[in-house]
Amino acid sequence: MINASENTQELAQLWMEIVPQLGLKALAAQLAKQSELVLLATESMILRCEKRSLATDEHAVKTLKSALHTYFTQRGQDIPTL
Repeated sequence: MINASENTQELAQLWMEIVPQLGLKALAAQLAKQSELVLLATESMILRCEKRSLATDEHAVKTLKSALHTYFTQRGQDIPTL
């Protein structure tokens, strides 16, 4: 895991690898694609999305959280809080 924002380029690359594997559609896919991974640690994960309408869409956020939970579970990794 990448701790804090030590390397924003590494975080960006990791997020670009994760997003297609989440199998998201519609607004949840747009939320993921338009978000930036700011922090990834064992206990927490922070995404930033400049588009307020996506970042505040409850269904999109819930769907993204669920997909991330599945992603980390399938890899046997700790599930960070988003």
